[in-house]
Amino acid sequence: MAIVGGRRGRELRTTASPIRGAALFAEFRPDIVQAHLARAAHLAGRAAHALNLPTLAKTHNLIQARYYEDIDILVPTTRAQVEHLAKAGVDSARIRRIPNFSSLDAVDTLPSLPSVAPRLKAVGRFVAKKGFMVLLDAFAAVHAERPETRLVIGGDGPDAAALQ
Repeated sequence: MAIVGGRRGRELRTTASPIRGAALFAEFRPDIVQAHLARAAHLAGRAAHALNLPTLAKTHNLIQARYYEDIDILVPTTRAQVEHLAKAGVDSARIRRIPNFSSLDAVDTLPSLPSVAPRLKAVGRFVAKKGFMVLLDAFAAVHAERPETRLVIGGDGPDAAALQ
């Protein structure tokens, strides 16, 4: 659990149970409780809820909403995460999307490629949420235009066979 902004202006981290967390929150008196990932959201949310403290959790992927029931505000990054939360029954008033920042404009068409054969590499865990299938679809479009282009992917996971 992470507590941000208490009277003492410091952060407290613990892996306590909700009961121990509530005791720590009562002692620390945070202005808001902020958590990352399911276990912290579940424990911190329950502890903070018991003391009527406001809560916030950053979602890092397509979460299981049941672990975030006691969290007041969920902060997803992507539109897909927002849609996932809505489908899971999370009230839209609890969702505040903050996208990853970028100084780049959105791309509607492929830019001109260099004259040398591009070589692309990607490494990661082979699971659906990491987007390797999206990468392969995008690479197919590039490869259709530039057949000399090569893609090498590395990693392992449950989707490895589907990516071969």
